[in-house]
Amino acid sequence: MIRTQTGSWLGITPKSVSTLANTLMKKHARHPRAETIYRAAHRLYHELLESKSSKAVLRQAANRLELLPGAPGINGASRVLGVCEPTVREELFIRNNQPDTVIKVFGSPFGPDVLVVTDKLSEGIDLHRYCRHLIHYELDPSPIRTVQRNGRIRRVNSWAAVTGEKIRYAYPAFGGTRDQRLVEIMKKRVATFSLLLGGVQDFNINSTSAADEIWRSEVVNKAKNKLKAEGGKLRAKEPGEGR
Repeated sequence: MIRTQTGSWLGITPKSVSTLANTLMKKHARHPRAETIYRAAHRLYHELLESKSSKAVLRQAANRLELLPGAPGINGASRVLGVCEPTVREELFIRNNQPDTVIKVFGSPFGPDVLVVTDKLSEGIDLHRYCRHLIHYELDPSPIRTVQRNGRIRRVNSWAAVTGEKIRYAYPAFGGTRDQRLVEIMKKRVATFSLLLGGVQDFNINSTSAADEIWRSEVVNKAKNKLKAEGGKLRAKEPGEGR
Protein backbone atom coordinates (compact mmCIF):
# COMPACT_ATOMS: atom_id res chain seq x y z
CA MET A 1 0.00 0.00 0.00
CA ILE A 2 2.72 2.45 0.99
CA ARG A 3 4.86 1.57 -2.05
CA THR A 4 1.90 2.10 -4.37
CA GLN A 5 1.03 5.40 -2.72
CA THR A 6 4.61 6.67 -2.85
CA GLY A 7 4.91 5.56 -6.46
CA SER A 8 1.92 7.72 -7.37
CA TRP A 9 3.76 10.77 -6.01
CA LEU A 10 6.93 10.01 -7.98
CA GLY A 11 5.18 10.07 -11.34
CA ILE A 12 8.05 8.12 -12.94
CA THR A 13 9.75 4.76 -12.47
CA PRO A 14 13.36 5.41 -11.37
CA LYS A 15 15.87 3.27 -13.28
CA SER A 16 18.47 3.05 -10.52
CA VAL A 17 18.86 3.28 -6.76
CA SER A 18 20.60 6.65 -7.00
CA THR A 19 17.83 8.04 -9.22
CA LEU A 20 15.24 6.79 -6.75
CA ALA A 21 17.09 8.41 -3.84
CA ASN A 22 17.35 11.75 -5.65
CA THR A 23 13.68 11.61 -6.62
CA LEU A 24 12.59 10.93 -3.02
CA MET A 25 14.66 13.91 -1.90
CA LYS A 26 12.96 16.24 -4.39
CA LYS A 27 9.40 15.00 -4.85
CA HIS A 28 6.70 16.17 -2.45
CA ALA A 29 4.19 13.97 -0.66
CA ARG A 30 0.52 14.47 -1.58
CA HIS A 31 0.89 18.14 -2.58
CA PRO A 32 3.55 20.31 -4.28
CA ARG A 33 3.77 22.54 -1.20
CA ALA A 34 4.03 19.69 1.30
CA GLU A 35 7.27 18.32 2.73
CA THR A 36 9.33 16.06 0.50
CA ILE A 37 8.80 12.31 0.64
CA TYR A 38 12.25 11.84 2.18
CA ARG A 39 11.64 14.51 4.84
CA ALA A 40 8.24 13.07 5.74
CA ALA A 41 9.65 9.54 6.06
CA HIS A 42 12.63 10.78 8.05
CA ARG A 43 10.39 12.71 10.47
CA LEU A 44 8.01 9.78 10.98
CA TYR A 45 10.90 7.36 11.54
CA HIS A 46 12.42 9.45 14.32
CA GLU A 47 9.06 10.23 15.92
CA LEU A 48 8.35 6.51 16.16
CA LEU A 49 11.76 5.80 17.65
CA GLU A 50 11.25 8.48 20.30
CA SER A 51 8.06 6.84 21.54
CA LYS A 52 8.37 3.91 23.96
CA SER A 53 4.99 2.50 22.96
CA SER A 54 5.87 2.86 19.27
CA LYS A 55 9.06 0.89 19.85
CA ALA A 56 6.97 -1.82 21.50
CA VAL A 57 4.71 -1.97 18.44
CA LEU A 58 7.72 -2.20 16.13
CA ARG A 59 9.21 -5.00 18.21
CA GLN A 60 5.94 -6.94 18.11
CA ALA A 61 5.70 -6.31 14.36
CA ALA A 62 8.96 -8.22 13.88
CA ASN A 63 6.90 -11.39 14.31
CA ARG A 64 3.47 -9.97 13.36
CA LEU A 65 3.72 -7.77 10.28
CA GLU A 66 -0.06 -7.26 10.23
CA LEU A 67 0.39 -4.75 13.06
CA LEU A 68 1.96 -2.29 10.63
CA PRO A 69 0.03 -0.13 8.14
CA GLY A 70 0.48 -1.40 4.62
CA ALA A 71 1.77 -4.78 5.70
CA PRO A 72 0.98 -7.82 3.54
CA GLY A 73 -2.10 -9.83 4.35
CA ILE A 74 -5.51 -8.68 5.46
CA ASN A 75 -4.34 -5.13 6.25
CA GLY A 76 -2.51 -4.60 2.97
CA ALA A 77 -5.25 -2.40 1.51
CA SER A 78 -6.58 -0.81 4.71
CA ARG A 79 -7.10 2.93 4.60
CA VAL A 80 -8.88 3.32 7.95
CA LEU A 81 -7.02 3.35 11.26
CA GLY A 82 -9.03 2.82 14.44
CA VAL A 83 -8.03 3.31 18.05
CA CYS A 84 -10.62 0.73 18.95
CA GLU A 85 -11.68 -2.88 18.62
CA PRO A 86 -14.05 -2.82 15.61
CA THR A 87 -16.94 -5.25 15.80
CA VAL A 88 -17.89 -5.21 12.11
CA ARG A 89 -16.00 -5.25 8.82
CA GLU A 90 -12.67 -5.82 10.54
CA GLU A 91 -10.90 -6.05 7.20
CA LEU A 92 -11.34 -2.27 6.85
CA PHE A 93 -9.38 -1.48 9.98
CA ILE A 94 -5.79 -1.44 11.07
CA ARG A 95 -6.32 -2.00 14.76
CA ASN A 96 -3.89 -0.38 17.14
CA ASN A 97 -4.30 0.41 20.83
CA GLN A 98 -1.26 2.67 21.11
CA PRO A 99 -2.67 6.21 20.61
CA ASP A 100 0.66 7.98 20.19
CA THR A 101 1.75 5.53 17.51
CA VAL A 102 -1.55 5.96 15.71
CA ILE A 103 -1.33 9.75 15.85
CA LYS A 104 2.20 9.80 14.44
CA VAL A 105 1.30 7.48 11.56
CA PHE A 106 -1.87 9.42 10.75
CA GLY A 107 0.10 12.67 10.90
CA SER A 108 2.32 11.50 8.05
CA PRO A 109 1.52 11.36 4.33
CA PHE A 110 1.91 7.58 4.48
CA GLY A 111 -0.87 7.11 7.00
CA PRO A 112 -4.43 5.92 6.34
CA ASP A 113 -6.98 8.37 4.96
CA VAL A 114 -9.36 8.03 7.92
CA LEU A 115 -8.70 7.97 11.67
CA VAL A 116 -11.53 6.75 13.92
CA VAL A 117 -11.13 7.64 17.59
CA THR A 118 -13.18 8.13 20.73
CA ASP A 119 -13.54 11.34 22.71
CA LYS A 120 -10.37 10.45 24.64
CA LEU A 121 -8.34 11.95 21.80
CA SER A 122 -10.45 15.10 21.48
CA GLU A 123 -7.88 17.40 23.08
CA GLY A 124 -4.16 17.76 23.63
CA ILE A 125 -3.14 16.15 20.33
CA ASP A 126 -2.28 17.39 16.84
CA LEU A 127 -3.94 15.92 13.76
CA HIS A 128 -3.42 18.89 11.45
CA ARG A 129 -0.41 17.87 9.38
CA TYR A 130 -2.33 15.93 6.71
CA CYS A 131 -5.97 16.37 7.73
CA ARG A 132 -8.53 19.12 7.17
CA HIS A 133 -11.81 17.21 7.57
CA LEU A 134 -13.40 16.39 10.92
CA ILE A 135 -16.66 14.49 11.36
CA HIS A 136 -18.48 14.66 14.70
CA TYR A 137 -20.51 11.51 15.26
CA GLU A 138 -21.45 12.57 18.77
CA LEU A 139 -21.83 16.07 20.15
CA ASP A 140 -21.08 17.21 23.70
CA PRO A 141 -23.61 19.63 25.27
CA SER A 142 -20.76 22.08 25.87
CA PRO A 143 -19.60 24.15 22.88
CA ILE A 144 -16.14 24.26 24.46
CA ARG A 145 -15.71 20.54 23.88
CA THR A 146 -16.72 20.90 20.24
CA VAL A 147 -14.30 23.80 19.77
CA GLN A 148 -11.55 21.69 21.36
CA ARG A 149 -12.24 18.85 18.96
CA ASN A 150 -12.18 21.23 16.02
CA GLY A 151 -8.86 22.56 17.26
CA ARG A 152 -7.16 19.23 16.53
CA ILE A 153 -6.92 20.17 12.85
CA ARG A 154 -6.82 23.97 13.21
CA ARG A 155 -3.13 24.61 13.78
CA VAL A 156 -0.27 26.67 12.38
CA ASN A 157 1.13 25.01 9.24
CA SER A 158 -1.98 22.87 8.98
CA TRP A 159 -2.81 20.83 5.88
CA ALA A 160 -5.50 23.38 5.05
CA ALA A 161 -2.87 26.14 5.03
CA VAL A 162 -0.48 24.08 2.89
CA THR A 163 -3.10 23.22 0.28
CA GLY A 164 -4.92 26.55 0.43
CA GLU A 165 -8.23 24.78 0.99
CA LYS A 166 -10.75 25.17 3.80
CA ILE A 167 -11.01 23.19 7.00
CA ARG A 168 -14.35 21.40 6.97
CA TYR A 169 -16.41 20.07 9.86
CA ALA A 170 -19.40 17.77 9.53
CA TYR A 171 -22.21 16.96 11.95
CA PRO A 172 -24.13 14.06 10.39
CA ALA A 173 -27.74 13.57 11.46
CA PHE A 174 -30.95 12.26 9.89
CA GLY A 175 -33.28 15.04 8.72
CA GLY A 176 -36.35 15.65 10.83
CA THR A 177 -34.97 13.82 13.86
CA ARG A 178 -34.05 14.94 17.34
CA ASP A 179 -30.38 14.59 16.39
CA GLN A 180 -30.77 17.15 13.62
CA ARG A 181 -32.26 19.62 16.09
CA LEU A 182 -29.41 19.00 18.54
CA VAL A 183 -26.89 19.65 15.77
CA GLU A 184 -28.56 22.97 14.94
CA ILE A 185 -28.51 24.00 18.59
CA MET A 186 -24.86 23.04 18.99
CA LYS A 187 -23.79 24.92 15.85
CA LYS A 188 -25.50 28.06 17.20
CA ARG A 189 -23.77 27.60 20.56
CA VAL A 190 -20.39 27.21 18.88
CA ALA A 191 -21.00 30.32 16.75
CA THR A 192 -22.02 32.32 19.83
CA PHE A 193 -19.01 31.04 21.78
CA SER A 194 -16.68 32.05 18.96
CA LEU A 195 -18.30 35.49 18.79
CA LEU A 196 -17.78 36.07 22.53
CA LEU A 197 -14.12 35.11 22.13
CA GLY A 198 -13.69 37.75 19.47
CA GLY A 199 -14.19 35.53 16.46
CA VAL A 200 -16.37 36.11 13.42
CA GLN A 201 -18.89 33.66 12.07
CA ASP A 202 -18.20 32.18 8.64
CA PHE A 203 -20.31 33.57 5.82
CA ASN A 204 -20.41 33.64 2.05
CA ILE A 205 -19.94 37.20 0.84
CA ASN A 206 -21.70 36.41 -2.43
CA SER A 207 -24.89 35.30 -0.69
CA THR A 208 -24.89 37.67 2.29
CA SER A 209 -27.72 40.19 2.19
CA ALA A 210 -27.85 43.67 3.71
CA ALA A 211 -30.28 42.37 6.33
CA ASP A 212 -27.74 39.76 7.38
CA GLU A 213 -25.07 42.41 7.82
CA ILE A 214 -27.42 44.63 9.85
CA TRP A 215 -28.31 41.71 12.09
CA ARG A 216 -24.63 40.83 12.50
CA SER A 217 -23.75 44.40 13.49
CA GLU A 218 -26.60 44.55 15.98
CA VAL A 219 -25.48 41.32 17.63
CA VAL A 220 -21.88 42.54 17.92
CA ASN A 221 -22.94 45.91 19.37
CA LYS A 222 -25.30 44.30 21.89
CA ALA A 223 -22.56 41.89 22.94
CA LYS A 224 -20.08 44.76 23.39
CA ASN A 225 -22.53 46.81 25.46
CA LYS A 226 -23.48 43.83 27.60
CA LEU A 227 -19.85 42.94 28.30
CA LYS A 228 -19.05 46.57 29.14
CA ALA A 229 -21.98 46.80 31.54
CA GLU A 230 -21.12 43.53 33.25
CA GLY A 231 -17.36 44.11 33.28
CA GLY A 232 -17.35 45.97 36.60
CA LYS A 233 -19.36 43.24 38.30
CA LEU A 234 -16.95 40.44 37.48
CA ARG A 235 -15.18 39.90 40.79
CA ALA A 236 -14.74 37.15 43.34
CA LYS A 237 -17.23 37.10 46.19
CA GLU A 238 -16.07 37.11 49.79
CA PRO A 239 -16.98 34.10 51.96
CA GLY A 240 -20.56 34.48 53.16
CA GLU A 241 -21.32 37.25 50.68
CA GLY A 242 -24.59 36.96 48.78
CA ARG A 243 -24.94 36.35 45.11
